[in-house]
Amino acid sequence: MIKYKRELESLATSQPSTARLLLKHKPGSFIRAIVDATWTTLEGKLKLSPSELNIVRSVQPALRRIASRGQSLEERRRKLLTRSGVKAIQKLFSVIISHF
Repeated sequence: MIKYKRELESLATSQPSTARLLLKHKPGSFIRAIVDATWTTLEGKLKLSPSELNIVRSVQPALRRIASRGQSLEERRRKLLTRSGVKAIQKLFSVIISHF
């Protein structure tokens, strides 16, 4: 995840159309880094403040769909490219960007 820190920061602050382009054309390791960060956050391994937890909870269903097991990389990429997927990832990384 540290390898893609700069890209993840730009993903959190970019427009949804730009975020879709990033997600569509980045390599599989970038998608795996996103899934790893999502899974780590959903498991509660990061110490988040109550306000940060509320932000994550608001997009939790979309994050669970992205991080669920048994999916191929392309299935995850398709879920990330949806409107709810982009919104969820942008909110998640705007919250956890200060933690790494």
